[in-house]
Amino acid sequence: MLRESLGAAPAHSPPQTPSPKTYWAKVEGLPRPETLERLRRSVALKNGRTRPARVRLIAKPKDLWPREPAIRHRAAIATIWLEISLHEGRNRP
Repeated sequence: MLRESLGAAPAHSPPQTPSPKTYWAKVEGLPRPETLERLRRSVALKNGRTRPARVRLIAKPKDLWPREPAIRHRAAIATIWLEISLHEGRNRP
């Protein structure tokens, strides 16, 4: 997963005042609509369920920076990009 914006941000964002964070995810195969809907509703993590998220299919991001190592490409498997926006803060152990 890649963070869309890596601009200046505070070193610590308190969970009480979360700011939306948007990520791009490259996935193999076309996700089924019910899979995307489950992701939008909530995901179970070790420390509880997430809040609903905004999830949408997008074209390959134009301003994607070179990766080292490069993101794997498989010619025989379709690649889809997702934009996932999270609207919550989590305390990390």
